[in-house]
Amino acid sequence: MSSKLEAKDKSCIIVFLAKNYSNSQLVDQLKTCKTEEKQKWRHASADAAVKKLTEIAKYFPELTLLLDSLENYSLCEKHYNNIVAKKAKDKSCIIVFLAKNYSNSQLVDQLKTCKTEEKQKWRHASADAAVKKLTEIAKYFPELTLLLDSLENYSLCEKHYNNIVAKSSFIKQLTETDNSIFLDLNKNDRKKLKISTNDDEFQVFNSDPFEKTSVDFGVQVSLLDPAYEMLLKKTKELEYLNMQLLSKNEVLKRRLDEQFKSIEELEYFNQQLLSENKLLKRRLGGRFTDQEDHIKSIKTFKRAVAINAIYTLP
Repeated sequence: MSSKLEAKDKSCIIVFLAKNYSNSQLVDQLKTCKTEEKQKWRHASADAAVKKLTEIAKYFPELTLLLDSLENYSLCEKHYNNIVAKKAKDKSCIIVFLAKNYSNSQLVDQLKTCKTEEKQKWRHASADAAVKKLTEIAKYFPELTLLLDSLENYSLCEKHYNNIVAKSSFIKQLTETDNSIFLDLNKNDRKKLKISTNDDEFQVFNSDPFEKTSVDFGVQVSLLDPAYEMLLKKTKELEYLNMQLLSKNEVLKRRLDEQFKSIEELEYFNQQLLSENKLLKRRLGGRFTDQEDHIKSIKTFKRAVAINAIYTLP
């Protein structure tokens, strides 16, 4: 029945979903629909919509439970554009997002601004050609490695697309330059390692007394601040996903408990029916026996009457 409805007559699945999240500013913007007069609603069961909704379902356990009934929902123009058909120009340029973490590199400074002329276009960072080149330069940028699984959220302006994907000029500069800046801290921030003349223990001296140090068996480990921040962000995302999975698990557990309870009730009713069936059989069997006895009694009586009539004849 729902499949015959027009998309505009169905509930927008994003609004339906967003109302369950009252403490998230990110989700708050999704709680209202917007479709202009000349724009249109889309069915949530369309292939492109299903693909994107399945993709974001990992963040919303409730959405996972709705994926089998998407034909009952729609997407307004606003949410369709934001989630399914978001244009490349509306996304953040991944190179600018990356370059802002490097303040001491002249090579990276040239990447901190975007440039796309009126007749030029933005590209999706998730396009095959872009993915190939971004994966190639990721070995120089630890933060980029962490973003390779979410490239669909980013774009490439014309300038950066030409420098990195089309012409590979930036990659060439990377290979020809001493790139230790991308892999190590600045010299002033490095920890100095000194071997004691009295024994074999390692002594670590920090240029900044408040700087955190990690030493294990004489091995000194440190991370670039941007990389550390990205790792923290990734950790928080994983913790959030874990919470969502636990929430989903609770939802499924409740549904399973309800199903199990229904099965127990059905089993109880089944036992009642079996008991009633046995009782009914006994009653019918008793009636049948009584009827046979009654018939036999009638036959015996008739025989007695007949015999009596014979012996009483004159």
